[in-house]
Parts: sequence; structure tokens; C-alpha cells
Amino acid sequence: MNIVEQSIAQAMDEPDDRMMFTRVKDIVARHLTRMDPRAKVTQTEFFNHTHVPDMVLDWPGRPRTPRRFIYLRTTADQRELEDDLHRLPSTDRPVLLTLGQLPFTPR
Repeated sequence: MNIVEQSIAQAMDEPDDRMMFTRVKDIVARHLTRMDPRAKVTQTEFFNHTHVPDMVLDWPGRPRTPRRFIYLRTTADQRELEDDLHRLPSTDRPVLLTLGQLPFTPR
């Protein structure tokens, strides 16, 4: 488990739901910004919602780069994630991020 996963796991233990949502989204937003400092991360007021993104990524200095909708998921169940992915419009190029550990499946 890396430091981001540890931080998210700790935030998920927060007893106050609103505070937990805020902490998790802040951790993910900081991580996305570290991965690409040119990206602007906008958090929505939603969390783990089927049709509304939790965050939106934009690249203001790159107008031809399409924005990306980020959907945070508290499940690591592959069937649930696939179902969510099929429900979202593929034209939006959604990104599903699970906050849980995906099971290891050897090839």
C-alpha cells in the first residue's frame, strides 16, 4: 500500500461523512495535481454518485485537451465498476477511481 492509499484509507475512517468526503477528495485532487501540475482539478459537491462526477480535470493551457470527469468509487468489486462504466457516456471519457484495493488476479 502506497502513501496515497494509506491516506485515503485513513480518511475513509472519518466518522463524519461530510468530513470524510472532503478529506478523500482533497487527497485525490492533490495526487492528480502532482501527477500533472498543468491540470486544474475542480471538485464537485457530489461523492460516489452514479451519474455525477466527483471531480473534473481541465487543462486551461491546452484548449484542445478534453476535460475528464473523475468518478470516485468506494467499491473494488469489478462487476460493480464495470456496471458503472457502462452507465456513463463513453463520449465523456470517464475515469473511475476505486478507493479500495482491487483484488490481485495473476495472468
